[in-house]
Amino acid sequence: MDDRQETTKTIRPYCGVGCGIAVTDDMRFVPWGDAPVNDGRICIEGGAATEVVEHEDRLTEPMVRDGGDLREATWEEAYGRIVDGMERIRDEHGADAMGFYG
Repeated sequence: MDDRQETTKTIRPYCGVGCGIAVTDDMRFVPWGDAPVNDGRICIEGGAATEVVEHEDRLTEPMVRDGGDLREATWEEAYGRIVDGMERIRDEHGADAMGFYG
């Protein structure tokens, strides 16, 4: 009997290189043997990446600042604030005033 689990191939969270990993349904990282960047190997940071996902202090809802204090918000409100801020920067300083790094 074959007891191998189905996996989802993805890129390791926060990886600047783009290392491929496979994730099982029960959220374990397993080697993605033919991943083009890392050939299934994973660094020590990658091995601990699930700790971030399961940490008790992890934010799971957007937070917005009101009068200096953070509060939970809906996704619509949070995205609306992002769009409004980006449009304001573009209108005041031009589209070249923004850049993104990922």
